[in-house]
Amino acid sequence: MLDYALIGISLRATFELPSGGEAINVPDVVAFSSSFAVNTIPTAALSLAVGRVANSLSDEPQFASVHTLQQALTTRAKVRVWMKSTVLSSLGVQQAAVPAGGRAALGPLQNIGVPGDGQDLLIFEGNVTGVGRAISAAGTAVATVHLEHWLANLNYASALSATSDPGNPADMVFSAVARARGNTQA
Repeated sequence: MLDYALIGISLRATFELPSGGEAINVPDVVAFSSSFAVNTIPTAALSLAVGRVANSLSDEPQFASVHTLQQALTTRAKVRVWMKSTVLSSLGVQQAAVPAGGRAALGPLQNIGVPGDGQDLLIFEGNVTGVGRAISAAGTAVATVHLEHWLANLNYASALSATSDPGNPADMVFSAVARARGNTQA
């Protein structure tokens, strides 16, 4: 008999407003792709649903959350992408029982790489670099938010500052060779 686990995965993103305030939660993430190549700053693309929920015709229209993101979709806005996995069914693979108020012991599901059932796992944290759109050949449209990992913030930092050494920035404009001072002849 073949053991299996059927796992449902959902994604959500949180956007922090540049003016501060409460972060905007975006539950309708359609797709997410990221690249963590060697010796580069990781990047990602987040595809968000557009339009409205189709089955909300009888009620007040429920628009996709991308329509409320106009203030948060500024360049360099902070974004976090979260993944939640839920075991829908399994055969031969058991879930670890969670004791009341405690953490689950490492069980078979964690051994196969499934994060804690129903817990959010941070999979990307970075900044918005741009916004675009994509339309498939079938005619479906999504809004695409391009992201850059938080490591890119180091591009805007300086290793030379007055706090590291008071003379440090000034020393960088002088010759690297130390010349002898005074009379060196005996």
